[in-house]
Amino acid sequence: SYKKLENEKLIKIFKNLIIEYPERLNEIELRYLSQLASRAEKFYSLGVEKEDYEKIKNLTIKDLVVLIDTNILYSILNLHKHPEKNAITEIIRIATEKQIDLRIVYLPRTYNELLKAKNYLEKLIPKENFKISQIKALLNSDKLDAFAREYYENKLKNSEFPHPSERITYGTDYLKQNNIIIYNKRFPHLEENEKYVNEKVAEYLDFQRYYNNLCQEKGYEFYLNKDDKKIEHDVLLRESIKELKSKYSDENELRFICITLDRSLVHFDNYTLRNENQFKSKVINPNFISPSVFLKKIRPFIPISTNNYRKAFIS
Repeated sequence: SYKKLENEKLIKIFKNLIIEYPERLNEIELRYLSQLASRAEKFYSLGVEKEDYEKIKNLTIKDLVVLIDTNILYSILNLHKHPEKNAITEIIRIATEKQIDLRIVYLPRTYNELLKAKNYLEKLIPKENFKISQIKALLNSDKLDAFAREYYENKLKNSEFPHPSERITYGTDYLKQNNIIIYNKRFPHLEENEKYVNEKVAEYLDFQRYYNNLCQEKGYEFYLNKDDKKIEHDVLLRESIKELKSKYSDENELRFICITLDRSLVHFDNYTLRNENQFKSKVINPNFISPSVFLKKIRPFIPISTNNYRKAFIS
């Protein structure tokens, strides 16, 4: 890239910015740049000139079905702590206020996965009526994760504070209140074709080996090691979305997408799409996307019209 600049001064500046500067960044500088990037993103959506707004106002997203993964349900029901929580809340608000024609749904298979979390939550946080002194002792220990700590802090303030597993029991009612409903669609092709599903599971295992080898080469400590049931769920979810999409011939038409907090699932989807489209030049719509990235993608479709863009930006 820098050879294209053909100017020693520019090359030096480029190398400093791209190679040396990131290595010297401290936490304060990184936080500043993150805030700057966030403001730039807002400026992009807020600062559309009226002439441009007139040109693009007819570009709309119509009847977009946003499926949600099990981990998104966890977040909506406050069953874990995650940095993407605010992005998920914002997407629900946009859907509720109909700023964009989209609806949020989940598949029966995804809800069944959520129900299995009840046992996990009861192991993580025992359903025992601890005394105040016992709760304080737990909070003073280093044995609690952030989610369990938050629960016991609330329990200390209010002895009637419900156990997290109860949120799953009444989960469907809470989801309905937020206009998030079950998408009752059957996929007989997947339910009755065990051989096909096994082939797709084998594809995921190939990806997992590829991903772990890549992490090892780069010196990362994170490795994928999903159990068979989790892999099967991820594969079936992806194949279900592909089947829903298949009724539209135009690949540029965005009608179905799934938001997830599982970055490895996003990577698997991208990896598989690259392999499937190796010799094609078509535009590819991903099947999975993280909430924050999805939010950035739809921001240009909800510009705020105002007579004072500078004031809107500062706000």
